[in-house]
Amino acid sequence: MKTAKKQEHSLESGSPGAPTRNGTKRLIVLAVILFWLTGTFQNYVGISSIITLFDEPLNATNGSQIMAPRKTFQADPFFKEIYEEIDDRAQDKERCEKYGFTLERTQDQPRRRVFLASLIASESKQLFQIHAGENYNLYHSVSFVESNTTFIGTPRTIEMTRGDEKYDMVMSGLFGNETIVDINYWNVEDPKLKFMEREYVQRGSLTESWERLGMQPDDIGIISDIDEVFSRDFLRALQVCNVPEFNPSNDSDVLYSCQKPKIFPSTAVYEGFPDCRRKEGWYHPDLMIGHCIQGIGDPTDRVAPVRTYKRLEGRRRRGFGRMGPKDFNYDMTRYPLWGAQDFRDTVGSRKQYQFSKDKKNRPTDPTMGPLGIAYHFHNWFDGSLKTTLRQKYVSYGHANKRFGTVPLSNISKATDLTVRCVKNISVADAKVDQTVMQVALKFDEIGNEFNPIFFRNATYREERRKEVARMIAEDEAIYGSLY
Repeated sequence: MKTAKKQEHSLESGSPGAPTRNGTKRLIVLAVILFWLTGTFQNYVGISSIITLFDEPLNATNGSQIMAPRKTFQADPFFKEIYEEIDDRAQDKERCEKYGFTLERTQDQPRRRVFLASLIASESKQLFQIHAGENYNLYHSVSFVESNTTFIGTPRTIEMTRGDEKYDMVMSGLFGNETIVDINYWNVEDPKLKFMEREYVQRGSLTESWERLGMQPDDIGIISDIDEVFSRDFLRALQVCNVPEFNPSNDSDVLYSCQKPKIFPSTAVYEGFPDCRRKEGWYHPDLMIGHCIQGIGDPTDRVAPVRTYKRLEGRRRRGFGRMGPKDFNYDMTRYPLWGAQDFRDTVGSRKQYQFSKDKKNRPTDPTMGPLGIAYHFHNWFDGSLKTTLRQKYVSYGHANKRFGTVPLSNISKATDLTVRCVKNISVADAKVDQTVMQVALKFDEIGNEFNPIFFRNATYREERRKEVARMIAEDEAIYGSLY
């Protein structure tokens, strides 16, 4: 079995943050003081600056310190009962068949381990609670990377730090008293690295954490935003079922060759609160077996893809699989390993549905929207929308400064849907120019099996609706409304 690789941490001359010869001793002294005061150790990996925090050091893995959560959080008995019901291994065979798989691992065999990694920024505490509530004690580890700039290069304050309320909540054992939490900071000073390219390069650093945590080729890796989560039931299936992408017959197989190893879900999307579930679906998060992940799988005889940023990082260039399984300039049987940025950007995968489907593997009831194999909690903010939702639309991804001043419904069709959900305004009465989103069935019309575990708490569903209504009313008092 493959062992975790030892990372080389170095400061090359000319690399971002590299010290001068005269300043080296001073920098070392400063680093030692910082380590002693805050328990923070700083590594420079390639172009990325990563700071790993730890509260309770575990056994060192090839010289790396890994942190374990302070085990003060206790899951509510209401949710514990749900976990026990879903986790019952007596249901494994039936569960595998439900997703079109066969059972591979019997009850006396260990489940595959699941590693989660995510970029984070200013997500609300509720998103961490909802995500952790779905897969409490399921992940082997969760790895977060936060940057001190937005994707357009605007400076921002790091939030996930010791003493911060959100940090303390995550480190309390929110994700489970058996789950390791690894929090990293990313800082690259390059004014040319902006917009989506900056996101791709930053996301590429996520797998470095998996290497430190000892991920193996037979483990499952998930790249996700914290507002996206695979259902607990589906992940429990992947841990024990014979999944084609995980268990091919030989290395020349198109799946195991890593030509198209990714699985992505038919994802249900909730706009702002539980009872605003839209008909249009989503197609993240993404997962694959460790065998095909960069830094985990065997790179022997594999082509290293040329990338868009300094040839080593960012998106794959065309001819290296970026546009799909046939987009290669070379004939090969062992295709490139996948970086974390490739999970979301590179084509080469199979879409997984759940339950009711026709011969073309599509849901048979369009009024339901995508069924519950994964969930996306879109625009799940709290507090002032001026400093949360609007800040997102002017600073991240496809940023546009005008979104800071127009009515919510003019920002996107998604924000318009949230407004209409709160006010019970039909599609026929929508007043926006863009394509109008439609609402799928509400929670009570779908049932527990197709909704996130956290939403089974009826009190939360009602309180969240009131919270969103209040935030929208406050925002409309400043920026107006179309309704």
